[in-house]
Amino acid sequence: MAPTIAAAGPNSIAKKEEEEELRKRNQELERELKESREREEQMRKDFVYKKRALHIGSSITTIFLRQSKKKQSKKMAPTKAVADPKSIAKKEEEEDLRKRNKELERELKQSREREEGMRKQLTEAWERLKVVEEAEERLCSQLGELEAESVNEARAYNARILSLMDQLSKANLVVNNHPSPTPLSIL
Repeated sequence: MAPTIAAAGPNSIAKKEEEEELRKRNQELERELKESREREEQMRKDFVYKKRALHIGSSITTIFLRQSKKKQSKKMAPTKAVADPKSIAKKEEEEDLRKRNKELERELKQSREREEGMRKQLTEAWERLKVVEEAEERLCSQLGELEAESVNEARAYNARILSLMDQLSKANLVVNNHPSPTPLSIL
C-alpha cells in the first residue's frame, strides 16, 4: 500500500506566490542597481574627461579661474558647495534598494532553508512509513502462518477427541454387555 502525497495546501501556494514576488522584486532591484552603476560609470567617464581637459589646458584654466575668482569676489559672497538634492535622493533610493534587496535575499534564503527542512522531514516520514508497511506485511504473514497452524492443531485435537470418545463408547458397550460379575480389564 503506497501512500499518496496530499495536494499542495494553501500554505505552500502562498509560499510559492511569496517566493515569486520576491524573485520579481529582486529582478527589479538588480535592474535598478545596474542602471545606477551605469550612471555612476558615466559620471566617472565625464569626470576623467573633464580632468584631462583641465590638465591639458591647466595654464589657460588657471588664468581663467584667477580672473573669474577676482570677478566673483567683487560680485558675490563666497558660497559653500551643496550637493544636488536629486543626486542625494537617488543615492538614498539606491541605498534603500540595496537594503531591501539584502532583506529579500535573506528572506528567500530562509524560505529555501525552511523548504529544505520540510523536504528532509517528508523524506524521513516516507522512510519510516516504508519500514512500518514492511513490518505490517511481515506481521500479517506471520499471523497467517500462526492461524493455519492453529487450525491444523484444532483439527488434530478434535480428531483425537473423537477418537477417544469412540474408544470410550466401545469400552462402555463392552462393560454394559458383559454379564459376568468378574471385572473386565479394558487395557
